[in-house]
Amino acid sequence: MKPWSMSSIRIGTVITALFVIAGCNEPVPEPSQASLDAIRVLPLAQRVSTLLDLEQEAPESPRVQLELGLAYGTAEQYAIAERHFRAAREAAGRDDELRGQATLGLANAHLGQAELQEALTVAEEGGPESVARSLTLLRARAHFLAGETADSVAAYDEIWDPAWDAMVQTDFLQYAGGLLSTEAHERADGILTASFERHGYTNGIGFQLSAVAERSGRQSDSVLYAFLDSLNAVAIGALTEAQLQENLTVLRDGLEQFDEATRALDYALAILDGDWSNAADLQTALRFPEGTGVLPAIVNASDAPGDPGPMQLALDLLPRFTAYAPLYDALITTLRFDADYRFATMRSILETAIVVATDGPTGNAARTELARLLGFTPAQSEQLLIDAEIARLATAAATGAALDPTVGAVLASLSLPEHPYTATAIASLIQLMRLPRIREYVDAWIPGAPAAARERVETLL
Repeated sequence: MKPWSMSSIRIGTVITALFVIAGCNEPVPEPSQASLDAIRVLPLAQRVSTLLDLEQEAPESPRVQLELGLAYGTAEQYAIAERHFRAAREAAGRDDELRGQATLGLANAHLGQAELQEALTVAEEGGPESVARSLTLLRARAHFLAGETADSVAAYDEIWDPAWDAMVQTDFLQYAGGLLSTEAHERADGILTASFERHGYTNGIGFQLSAVAERSGRQSDSVLYAFLDSLNAVAIGALTEAQLQENLTVLRDGLEQFDEATRALDYALAILDGDWSNAADLQTALRFPEGTGVLPAIVNASDAPGDPGPMQLALDLLPRFTAYAPLYDALITTLRFDADYRFATMRSILETAIVVATDGPTGNAARTELARLLGFTPAQSEQLLIDAEIARLATAAATGAALDPTVGAVLASLSLPEHPYTATAIASLIQLMRLPRIREYVDAWIPGAPAAARERVETLL
């Protein structure tokens, strides 16, 4: 967890969102607005390298500096982004619109580096109407992270609109968290419900709903909501099964006077043990509040693998529970029995599971299964990278990250036999090798590389 994060919420998603939506429309003579618009839609790694080339041609252009700040901010390289936003502000002159966009970017760059007071100071400078609302949103986020709950809630109150695209899911959780701390339970419940309706599940929402339910005296609902998040924490590798089992057992001993809550805890323990038949029996006596219906769907699919009814119900939940790792475990188990089970039909599900739980048990299981469907051994699966991972590593390398875990991993993936992700890896390397430091790294890597990978890379050179 990053040092400036609160609970399990990733503020990185928030900052990236503001960098993505920020932009300017005022044309400047050099470079042309049309060329910048074309660059903005490029893949991020290519976008950065192209902008760096432009910077060489037009080092005094505030718009190029702004675009570089936005690109590095989207890549979460906030210290580098800060430098470019400062340069854009200094060179903006009388262009208030451009200066306002650079101010917004600079405040977000501070926020990304956990420099909360600096972020607030910049945001309070204000800007034109086009960025004023976004600066207030930034203040709400910064106050929340600084533990200044009342100020955060006041800022969210000022600009809250659940339909506004800039309101990412973390905002819903932070606003609700602030309301909970002020005992505004009903308002918090409404915000969390709206979050589920708009964004679906995200890690952390279950614990907040659990707090609302507990303060409303709904002990069983509180248990189910807390277990919803806890089971996901196990699947993504943030919590071990043993830790969760111990927590549930201790909680059960403390809630013996609440019969319904005890049944919910027995149900949770049965799921954790993989005792699907017992869990299916126990759930018949439980009421599942909004958002926890994914639990019986997982139980039913796991208890009757291959049964088309439960299988389809689990699949139908994916749009709302794309970020819920335990659902993928159930789908992998039951879809194996489907007559159409093969790489082409499972690719999307397995890739998403890897993205959702990259370093957790669910992600590892999905990667192993993907490798098996491609004809690779379990050992080879460790080198397999999907398109989304290759893009992420390429972006990190292009924006200054260490090369061994980024470019090195992409190069290692080329030692595998030809597979559907090989072309993406090669295309990324072609783009990356435009940068001198990466070209030097690849040159040094070649002599000790596996034969298959060396042959592919030497062809590129």
